[in-house]
Amino acid sequence: MVLIFPAGYTRRHERLNRLITEFMAEIFEKELRAYLPELPSDVLISVSEARLNRKKTVVTIYVAVRGMSNPEDFIAFLNKTRGIWRHLLSEKLRHHLRFMPEIRFELDTAYDRADRIFRLLENIKKQDK
Repeated sequence: MVLIFPAGYTRRHERLNRLITEFMAEIFEKELRAYLPELPSDVLISVSEARLNRKKTVVTIYVAVRGMSNPEDFIAFLNKTRGIWRHLLSEKLRHHLRFMPEIRFELDTAYDRADRIFRLLENIKKQDK
């Protein structure tokens, strides 16, 4: 199997992306309620992907939020408190990176798009019958 990476993008980037995704999911699982105690227990938050830029100076972390009426507010909270999350992540990545990249959080809407497509397909099936 031959893997083709974009210019400046290596296997190391892929490995770091996976590590950052796993570590952030672990950090959210253990620490999120300590910093946001009013978060309802039925809200599901998952880290779907992390993308490190070419120079390894910025990592964009995609977070999926289910069960919250306004997930943009949650992403804004994460971006406002990104120093805390960067510090917690740096403790886990200290053996993998020389310099800790800046963190940016983005809302992952893939689940919402998939739900919408599924509902549209169901409607088409109902109309065909």
